[in-house]
Amino acid sequence: MAEASGSEIFETVTSLAHTVTAVRVENCFLGAEGIGETIERRLWEQGVTRWAEFTRECDGVGTTRAERIESFIEGGQRAVDEGDVSFFDRRFPGGCRWRLYETFSDQACFFDIETTGLDQRTSVVTTVSIHQDGETWTLVRGDDLTDENLRAAFDDAGLLVTFNGARFARTSTSCRPAARSVSRAD
Repeated sequence: MAEASGSEIFETVTSLAHTVTAVRVENCFLGAEGIGETIERRLWEQGVTRWAEFTRECDGVGTTRAERIESFIEGGQRAVDEGDVSFFDRRFPGGCRWRLYETFSDQACFFDIETTGLDQRTSVVTTVSIHQDGETWTLVRGDDLTDENLRAAFDDAGLLVTFNGARFARTSTSCRPAARSVSRAD
């Protein structure tokens, strides 16, 4: 098998990326009380893939569920209009927070933590790399890696995206910004 060139790989990846339909919060119903992935999947299978397509007449949705979905859609639309990530963060199950990205990507702050090990009692954070608003920078221990600088970097972020998972990120840094979404990129 011949190796593909860098440009061929780039073209393939770009082509594949364009075939994937992005999921936005407006495609999600599981933020409604009592609605899980099974009910949401049933709605999608009926062609109800956006809030605007939902009606009380959808199969498998009784009066109570319909009211809950309509209430979620109403609150969700307000939250989208206001850029309120926390509305969905409170309602989506942890494993589904990745769905926030397409709608709130302009508020995303990506960060990666490097440590001397995985034991939080003996290991220390050595660097934190941050990508936000098209800029990337690294905070380095002994130089500019401080709680104050971490807090400043995270202040404008409505959505924090970590490559190591929320639990690792929270235990590895002493900075725990309140009311922020932490989502897994992997």
